[in-house]
Amino acid sequence: MFLVIGTFDWIGYHLTQVLLDKGEQVIGLDKIETEKQENLQMFIGRNSSFQHVKSKQELENHKKYDEIKTVINVDNRSLDSKGLQTKRCFKLVNQALDDDVSGYTQVEIPLLYGEWMNRTEDGIEFNGNYIEFESEIFRNQAIYIEDFVYSFVQILNQDLGHIVKCKSLTKDVRDENDSENTIYIPEKELMKDRLEKCNKHYQQFSFLYDN
Repeated sequence: MFLVIGTFDWIGYHLTQVLLDKGEQVIGLDKIETEKQENLQMFIGRNSSFQHVKSKQELENHKKYDEIKTVINVDNRSLDSKGLQTKRCFKLVNQALDDDVSGYTQVEIPLLYGEWMNRTEDGIEFNGNYIEFESEIFRNQAIYIEDFVYSFVQILNQDLGHIVKCKSLTKDVRDENDSENTIYIPEKELMKDRLEKCNKHYQQFSFLYDN
């Protein structure tokens, strides 16, 4: 049983979808405050293996609370996991902190792109910066969301230490200074083809991207 905190964040949505596709049971902790989140909840909520809770109190009262074995925190919401009989706790972060004492394994989020990302016609917001799709930074560093999520799910049962970093296997040369806790993520399709699909999705659902 997985607990995903921030299920209706765009990354949390893709992560939850992959876990469900793999036959896992998922409890999603998140509020529904926008039309976009409401629609993402409808897509996931049709799966009988997914259950949604809106608050920590509702989670603690859930009949399957004690069955949760892995916690994945996508939106950095504060949640004391000591009461959970968990095997692993992960936190997806923009920048890992050496002095973090939350007990979570920190996974640094690389430059990601995909359906439902925070974007405009020409680029994406990342760590407070605007990155154009045609820029060298995007071409060299961007990783498609599903490639990232599938690689992340595969390491959930591995002992990778306190901090995990992610890099594109296709674009980045392995650096001798990379830590042993670096995950190299392969690109399964050409970026231009992925971007074309993402742009069509954006054009179809642009009214939700803005919410």
